[in-house]
Amino acid sequence: MPNNWFSGGAIYDFCDEGLLFLVQDYLPLYKWERGKIISLATGWGGIQTKFPGGRGMDRLDDANPLATMRREVRTETGLTVLEGAELRKIELPPNRDDHQKTIFLVPIQYTVGKIRRKPSVDGRSYLFPPRWINASEAGIQLYRDHRTVGIKAYEELSMGVALAV
Repeated sequence: MPNNWFSGGAIYDFCDEGLLFLVQDYLPLYKWERGKIISLATGWGGIQTKFPGGRGMDRLDDANPLATMRREVRTETGLTVLEGAELRKIELPPNRDDHQKTIFLVPIQYTVGKIRRKPSVDGRSYLFPPRWINASEAGIQLYRDHRTVGIKAYEELSMGVALAV
């Protein structure tokens, strides 16, 4: 595994409307390029809809992608993923930034707590309150770096219902 990774949680629920994903809308507060801030323009790049998650670095609570996902889901959504829950995961190979992307599939029943209802700032992003989207629209609504994982999660969880792309 690369020295660092992106790890997140595709929190999902099945309801009358179908399969839903809990997503996070991010508004980048500045632009990074090759590890350096190059712009402090608020709202650079527009709103990005992603699964809650973040990069694992040299932190005590980032021992592995699962630990990173738990921390990031708690910080960004207000939900805590239950310890010991058997979670399926989707892994993509390292990308251009040399970090592997791992998304854990988390049934809402495997979480406790209340979904955050107020905006917050996390690192270099303004976070809107998490919201539910219909998983069939993952290919349309998710930010480009999360689309592939969203589509794979949808396919795995829904067993082939039509997907909007």
